[in-house]
Amino acid sequence: MFKKILVVWLLAAGCLFGGALRGAEAAKDTLVIGIQDNSISLDPAICFEIVGAAYLDLLYERLVSFKENDLSAVVPVLAESWEISADGKTWIFHLRKGIKFANGDPVNAEAVVFSFKRTLALKGEPASLLTQFGLTEEGITQKDEMTVQFTLSDAYAPTLFLACLATPLFGIANPQEVLAHEENGDRGSKWLYNHSAGSGRYVLESREEGQQARLKANPNYWGTPPKAQSVTIRHIGEPAEQVSLLEQGTIDIAWNLDATMTAEIAGKREIQLSETLTLNLIYLMMNITYEPFTKPEVRDAIRYAIDYDGLIEKALGGAGRKIQSFIPKGLLGYNPDLPYVRDIVKAKELLAAAGYPDGFSLELNCFDFGFWLEVAGKIKSDLAQVGIQVTINARPAKDTINDLRTRTYQMTLIQWMTDYLDPDMNAKSFAYCTDLSENALYKMRAWQTNYLTPDTSQIVEQAALERDTEKRKALYLEATDKIMDEGPFAFLYSPTHQYAIRADIADMIGQLDVTAVDFPTLR
Repeated sequence: MFKKILVVWLLAAGCLFGGALRGAEAAKDTLVIGIQDNSISLDPAICFEIVGAAYLDLLYERLVSFKENDLSAVVPVLAESWEISADGKTWIFHLRKGIKFANGDPVNAEAVVFSFKRTLALKGEPASLLTQFGLTEEGITQKDEMTVQFTLSDAYAPTLFLACLATPLFGIANPQEVLAHEENGDRGSKWLYNHSAGSGRYVLESREEGQQARLKANPNYWGTPPKAQSVTIRHIGEPAEQVSLLEQGTIDIAWNLDATMTAEIAGKREIQLSETLTLNLIYLMMNITYEPFTKPEVRDAIRYAIDYDGLIEKALGGAGRKIQSFIPKGLLGYNPDLPYVRDIVKAKELLAAAGYPDGFSLELNCFDFGFWLEVAGKIKSDLAQVGIQVTINARPAKDTINDLRTRTYQMTLIQWMTDYLDPDMNAKSFAYCTDLSENALYKMRAWQTNYLTPDTSQIVEQAALERDTEKRKALYLEATDKIMDEGPFAFLYSPTHQYAIRADIADMIGQLDVTAVDFPTLR
């Protein structure tokens, strides 16, 4: 989920920089996108940022992917079929024949084995998604030219392993091209920071980190060629600037909008507004080392004090959907229950029962830009009505995230984006914590709140190994019920992603689906 924050990409064709006017011919094959771009390295073995993964999706292909708008259906990509051994530990993938990398080299079992072993060897964050299955370099082998075998440490739920393989982080790289650029044993990582070596629809032509990147269509792509032959990406951090450039015609897509901006451009004939639901979560984290939060009644009081409907309507302009559990709608185990509604009397009673009849003071950390300030302000106003005095501590994203990782905060308003499209990722984050030390296996959201969860941790472990879908679903529902009732979180909503495009490039952009909302769908 990469651990993560909304970002902005911008594609601006080099020919556009000389002026605002574009010829009709250029508009047909060149696409310019504005988006907040937090990508760092574009090496598939290292990349772990949301927009970085969107780059990888365009530049590389993986063994499998999800069917559009269906998180229950994994479909073949580079692999045409696969099989699982009777004991559930051995997976064999058979590759499609005739697929080539962008430079013309064949995509084969050697490349697949190389790519996965390279990820494990470099020990970047993507490696953790493989090692959780007990995968080692020795456990990834080539059976023949077009067949690859993975040996896991246990019989994990098939949908869980496939969901991890379906992430863009496991795009297959060309071993010959990567190793040709190796420096001091880095396995080509320095070169891949700003270059590509995949078989995806595009090739990375140039990139200036944090500024812009240019992609060109892959001449050896085996599928339907993309309509946009050139895509340039400029980073634009402010949504208002994105809208301004969209109205001028300098960019084709403004990727990061808020409610005020959508209202401003609605009805303009040359611009089309779109939105889609996401799997992301916006929520509050309560650090239970801060004395008031050690008491379940206080945590419940926070949840009852919040005006959820008012927050979505007033702070977000309706661009969100209420949710009160850690598995969003669309993933197995989604819990639709909404037990918490604003009840000021009940919240005050809970505070009094916990020994805080007059409330208390706390600091609320949040990011220092955009809608985060609006949401934090609404939370402050709501909690004040039950006697809780909030000081908003708005800081740069990196500082807010560092406070979470070091557990040096009281309450934080934050976002969760899942790293792979399976409930296991969210469950491990919010419902798994058996060790509060720095050596803990998972140092995610439960750990960051100092909340030990022995009961739900056992459930999460069981669910990861459960191969019966209905039984697995029941386990996640049990875990979400417990965390919803007792945990140190107040889940607020899943945001709706809003964006705008120039009407003259509408045929180049597909409808977003829930499996891929971090970057425009390029036809």
